[in-house]
Amino acid sequence: MKRSRELLIMENNALESAYQYAQARATELQRQAETIQRLLAECISAEAALKNAGRESLVPIGAGTFVPATTRKGSALIEVGSGFCLEATPEEAAASIAKKRAQLEKAFDNVQRLLEEASRELMGLEEKLSQ
Repeated sequence: MKRSRELLIMENNALESAYQYAQARATELQRQAETIQRLLAECISAEAALKNAGRESLVPIGAGTFVPATTRKGSALIEVGSGFCLEATPEEAAASIAKKRAQLEKAFDNVQRLLEEASRELMGLEEKLSQ
C-alpha cells in the first residue's frame, strides 16, 4: 500500500511538472503571436504610407511624437539588415513589404497551430490532475 501511494505521488508530481512546462510554452507562444501581430501591423502601415507618397503625412520621430512631412515620390529606403538601408523604387519597396508580410503571416499561422496544440495539451493535463 505504501509503495502504491508513493507511486501516485510521483505520478502527480510528474503531471504537475508537465503542466507547468506546457503552461510556460503556451505563454511563450502567445508572446510570439503578439509580436508577429505588431510586425504585421507595421507592414500594413508601411503599405499605406507608400500609397500616400507625395502627400503630407505624419512621420513618427520617437517618444510618441509625430511631425507633418511630405514624402518624395519615386524613392524609398529599405532596411536590409545590420542597420543598412538601400534606396528602392516604390514598387520594389512594396514588393519587399509584401514578402515580409507573407513570411509573417506564415509564421503567425504556425504559432497559432502550436498554441492550439499547447492548449489541448494543457486541457488534457488539467483533466488528469483533477482525477
